Amino acid sequence: MKQLLVETPGLVFRTLDPDESEAIEAASRLDRAVWGPVGQDVSVFVARAINGYVIAALQRDEVVGTLSCLRRWYEPVLRAADVPGHPYATWDGITGRGLFDTAEEDGDALFCVAVTSGRATPKPLPDVPDGPHPALALARALASGRDAQEARLAVLAKRLARLCAPVHIPQDEVMRFHGRTKGGGLLGGARIVCVLPDGRPEDLPAMGYNVVMAYPDLPASFPRSICLTQEVSIGEGLVLAAAALASRLGLRVAAPYSRPAGFRRALVEALVTASWNPSSPDPLVQAVSAFICGPG
Repeated sequence: MKQLLVETPGLVFRTLDPDESEAIEAASRLDRAVWGPVGQDVSVFVARAINGYVIAALQRDEVVGTLSCLRRWYEPVLRAADVPGHPYATWDGITGRGLFDTAEEDGDALFCVAVTSGRATPKPLPDVPDGPHPALALARALASGRDAQEARLAVLAKRLARLCAPVHIPQDEVMRFHGRTKGGGLLGGARIVCVLPDGRPEDLPAMGYNVVMAYPDLPASFPRSICLTQEVSIGEGLVLAAAALASRLGLRVAAPYSRPAGFRRALVEALVTASWNPSSPDPLVQAVSAFICGPG
C-alpha cells in the first residue's frame, strides 16, 4: 500500500507498490544512470518493493529520486566489521544481493541503501599527467580501473585504501551529507558506526568500501508524516521519508548502509598532488606520500 511520507512545495515522497510498473521502471533507469555498473534492474526493484520498501521522490508524478530500505536487526551491525564472514559485513549479505530477501520482519532498524537523486552529477576522475613518478603510475592505474583487472595492482590499491580510509572516509561527500541535520533540525545528523573494507568489491568508485551509519534513535514523538513549507534537496527529503517510515513501523533507528562515493577520485587527486608537492599539508596527500615512500 502506498504510504505518503513527506511533502514539500515541489516534491512528494512516498513508497512505491510492486505493481506500479511505470514508476518502478523509472526508479531502475534512474538508479542505473546514477550508479552505473552497480545500478539495479527492474526485477530487483520489484523484489525490493515486495520484501522491503522503495521510497520515491516525485515531481509532478515523475520519479526524480529513490531510496530503498529493509528491516533488519541493529545490534549485529556493531559486530560485523570484526567477525570474518559476518552477513552484515557485505552489501550482498545485508541486502540479499539487493533483493531484500534477507529482510527480518521483526527487525528493529530500517537499513537504507542507494540514496539516489536525479539532480546529482557524478564527478569524473581527474586527468593524470604523464611522467615516471610512482605516484603518477599508481594514479593512472586507479583512474583506468586496472586494479580491478591485475592482481598486483589490486593488492597495491587495497593497501593504499586501508591506509587512507581513516583520513578520507569521515570527509567523504556522502558521509558529510548523512552527518548533517535534516528537516531544519527535525532529524539529527548520522554518525559512522563501522567501516567495511570489503563490503562491495565491485563498487570501484568507493574502493569496495561500505560505511554503516546511524541517525539518532527516533523518539516516540517523531512524526509519521512530514509536511515542509520550505524546499529541501531530494536526498534530504528521501532520508526524512525513511525516518518517517521507521517511525510508522515503530523502529528505533534509520541506518544508512552507505559508501564513500568519492574515495577513488580523492586518491587519484592526492596521488597527482603528491607527485609534485609531497610536503603538502593536506592529510590525504601526506598519507599517500607516506605510502609511496614506504617499504614495498
